[in-house]
Amino acid sequence: MIWGSKGFNIKLIPRDSKESPLYQANLTSVENFNQMVDVTNARAQWLGLMTLGNNNSRMDTVQPVVLNTKGLYCIVEMDIGTPARRFYLMLDTGTAMTWIQSADCTECFQTQGGSFDYKHSTSFKFLDCNHPMCLSRSCQQEKYCSYRAMYGGGGSYGTMVSDKLTFNSDTGKGLVEMYFGLGIWNSVNFGPDNGPDNRIAGIFGLGLGDYSFPKQAALGSFSHCLPSFEAKVSTVLKFGNNADIPSDAEGVQTTPFVQGRPGSANYYLDCSGISVDGVDIGLPPNTFKYDPVTDKGGMVIDTGAPVTGIFPSAYKYLEDALNNYFAKFSLKPWTGARLYSPYCYVKPPNFYQFPTITFHLQGAHFILEPDNGFRIEEDHFCLAIAPLNADISIIGAFAQTNHVVRYDTINKKLSWYRESCGSGPALHVGGVGSVLRPPKVIGTIVLVYLLFNMLL
Repeated sequence: MIWGSKGFNIKLIPRDSKESPLYQANLTSVENFNQMVDVTNARAQWLGLMTLGNNNSRMDTVQPVVLNTKGLYCIVEMDIGTPARRFYLMLDTGTAMTWIQSADCTECFQTQGGSFDYKHSTSFKFLDCNHPMCLSRSCQQEKYCSYRAMYGGGGSYGTMVSDKLTFNSDTGKGLVEMYFGLGIWNSVNFGPDNGPDNRIAGIFGLGLGDYSFPKQAALGSFSHCLPSFEAKVSTVLKFGNNADIPSDAEGVQTTPFVQGRPGSANYYLDCSGISVDGVDIGLPPNTFKYDPVTDKGGMVIDTGAPVTGIFPSAYKYLEDALNNYFAKFSLKPWTGARLYSPYCYVKPPNFYQFPTITFHLQGAHFILEPDNGFRIEEDHFCLAIAPLNADISIIGAFAQTNHVVRYDTINKKLSWYRESCGSGPALHVGGVGSVLRPPKVIGTIVLVYLLFNMLL
C-alpha cells in the first residue's frame, strides 16, 4: 500500500538515456536505432514465450537455458529494504511479477554492487504458504511460498517475500510495502553488458495480474510521457491520481484492452487495420486478431519494446502502401549504411512530406505522426516499423514518444494524447526532420511568435 499518498511518480530511465546504466555513448544515431530494433525483436520473442510459460506452479526440474533480457527498454530506480539500498530494475509491462536477485542465489547473474541481501533489512518478511498473496500455493520445504517467473526456458525461481520499496519522486518519497520474488535460481542475462559491470538486479512488473505493482499499491492506473530518442533524458512514471488526464487535454483517444488468456499479463489491443495518409492499406480481416486458445496473434502496446513491429505479411501491405504514397516524389532507394529497416529512401534537401500511419483500434485511432513513424536522418529516412519474426505485433516506445499514455488497470482501457515530453527537440527527427503536426505546446509557442512579429 502507499503511505500518505494517493499517487506519486517514479523516475523512468530509457536505456539510451545518458542517465541509464546501459547507455552506450560511442554509438552513432544509426547504430543506436539498429540496436533498438534488435531489442524489439528480442522483446517480441520474449512476450510470446512469456504468454506460454508464465505461471506460478512449482518448477521441479531446472533446464540450463539462459534468457537474454536485452528485450527490455526502460529502467526504474528504487530503494529496497530498511535501511534502504538502491537498485536498478528493468521495467516490464509484459509480466506482473517483480523480482530481484537474492544474495543467497544458487544460479546467479553478475551485478555491480551485489544482489539484495535480505538479512540486512529489518522490514523484510518471507511469505508463508497460507498467506493470501501466496497465489501459487506452492511451498519450499512446506514452509515458504515459492514463485516461478518463466520466459520460455529461462527465468527466475525463488521465494515470495515482502519488504518496503522507496521511490525517489519529484513529489517527494514514495513508500510501498510490496510482495515480490526473491530470486534464488536466475537464468537471465541483462543485455550486452551482462558481466561484472552489469547494474541491473531484477525485473519491475507492470503487466496485468495480482502481483503487479499498480494492483498491489491499489492505485489502479499509471501513465508515462516518453521523450524523443534524441533527447536522451529520463522521464517519470505517474501512478494513481498523478496519472489522471487533465481536463484541458486535447485529442484524447481511448480503447479497451482485449482479455488475454488466464495468466497473460500483456496489454492486448483490438486492431482492425492500418492506413497510410488516411488510405486503408487493405489488410485481410482479423490480421491482428488474438486467439486466446492458442495464445497466438494479436497486438500489444508495450513500453519494453523500443520500436513498433508487425507480422511480416502485414508489413508487406504497409510497404506497398508507402511505395504508392512516395511514388509521386520520385525518391531513390537508399543504398548506404542504413537503419535496421528494409524500407529506406534518399532524403532530398528540405523534404518533409511524410505521411501519417494510423493503427485503427476499437473506438480509437493511434496515429503515428512522422516523428513516430519514420527515423529521419540528414540524407535518408527509414520506416520505424519492423517486420517481426514472432506470433505477436507490438506498438513500441518510439511510436509512443511525445504522447501521454495512460493504462487504466481497473477499467481495462488505454488512453493517450499528443504532448511534448521531456526536454528533447520536439520538432526534430534524427536531428534534422520536421514534424507535420507538432505537439500542442510547441504549436502554441510558434503561434505566439508569429503573432508577436505581425504586431511589430
